[in-house]
Amino acid sequence: MTSLFQSPLKSWLTRRFPPSNQMSLGHKNIFIMPNSHGFWLLLCILVLFILGTNYQNNPILLVCFFIISIGIYAIHTGFNNLNGLTIKLLSVNNVYAGQPCTLTFDISHSTSNNKAQHLTAIVDGKRHLLKRSVSQPTIFSLSLNQSSRGKFTLPPIIFRSDFPFGLIKAWSYFRASSTIVVYPTPVTSDWQMIAQAAQDDLGLGNDIDVINSGDTNFEGIKSYVPGASLSHVAWKQVAKSSGDNLMLKEFVDSELHSVFLSLESVPSSSLELALSQLTAACLELHQANKPFGLYLRHNAFPTITVAPSASQVHLDHCLSTLATFAQSSTGNDENN
Repeated sequence: MTSLFQSPLKSWLTRRFPPSNQMSLGHKNIFIMPNSHGFWLLLCILVLFILGTNYQNNPILLVCFFIISIGIYAIHTGFNNLNGLTIKLLSVNNVYAGQPCTLTFDISHSTSNNKAQHLTAIVDGKRHLLKRSVSQPTIFSLSLNQSSRGKFTLPPIIFRSDFPFGLIKAWSYFRASSTIVVYPTPVTSDWQMIAQAAQDDLGLGNDIDVINSGDTNFEGIKSYVPGASLSHVAWKQVAKSSGDNLMLKEFVDSELHSVFLSLESVPSSSLELALSQLTAACLELHQANKPFGLYLRHNAFPTITVAPSASQVHLDHCLSTLATFAQSSTGNDENN
């Protein structure tokens, strides 16, 4: 029976609260209901009113009306505690699977210096504490746990307050428009990446991995240095020149040449473990300032190729690619 009301209620909330990273609270988006203590208070008022009426006992009726006035005051104060607040999502940091994601909010009053009292956040039915910044009283942080990789929209957040007496609950819904990317957990491994000289075979389905370093890359011609190996002498240049000066071929180390990381080269039978190992490899290559790219192919999913680079933006792009690759196969579809 509950499921019959969940879908219409969810549709109504989706229309009433469109996705946005900032919202102002007022009459249209603040809800007030008695909590468990408030319902007991209502029951107490009902019993006192019945007793006072039946026995025509004015002191009991006076106590009943006094308790009613306290309830009315709690409703009025609880509404004003949220009314006029502006909630703004400042930042969402991408994290690795298993790490807490920290959301930063600026919660301030739009017309005065009032501050919300005893404000908590409820996400997926679990209550979370909002941590107030010591240096900036209007800045709050909320930590959420995400155990699976992928790209997700942030879940709806209920900002709730039981102020002032804990008899009523006043709340509102916040649906952020930002998304969060959860990277695979880095897992270091001793898997060996197969060297391949040509990188033009991307369309042939061959493994593409690390290009081995060495001193076989021709750089230019320089003057002969006594003691240098005769195998490096540029004999063609010597034959063309009329002088007796020898010339040497200069080679450079290819350590900084591009690296391709292939999903097929990882021996792991688990896709999630392979992606985690590739994540660790990306971090290691970026730390060593070595350009690298990605070549991801798995079953019927589209093949993804990322050109080599060595910037921080490129690293973030590669990690996001690993996070979202074959996402539907793990059941981590992006939330609606």
